[in-house]
Amino acid sequence: MKKALIFALGALGLLAFSSYKKSRAGARTAEQRVEGVARPRARKMRLRHRTEDGLLDLNSATLIELKELEGIDDAFAARIVENRPYLTKMDLVGRRVIPDSAYEVIKHFIAVKRAA
Repeated sequence: MKKALIFALGALGLLAFSSYKKSRAGARTAEQRVEGVARPRARKMRLRHRTEDGLLDLNSATLIELKELEGIDDAFAARIVENRPYLTKMDLVGRRVIPDSAYEVIKHFIAVKRAA
């Protein structure tokens, strides 16, 4: 009688363990589906402030995007946002928003979109 009871308990334990593994696998696929949905939106959000050539638009870029540019720190990024709108990217130097040295570093990565 003891052997039959031990066998039954062991079988129930294996059954519970196998269903636990299946439920964990289902949870992972659901999480992966959520991540798959979030990526295209994040990509669209990053590209929203860029021109067709991939240059960062000074008139619509966020502080975070501006700080990602080499040579632009928190203070310069805040000054760029405060002095908007820009007609050309040379307005950064003309209005003395950033120094010439910082402009020389970022000038090939920025552009100004004009409102239609």
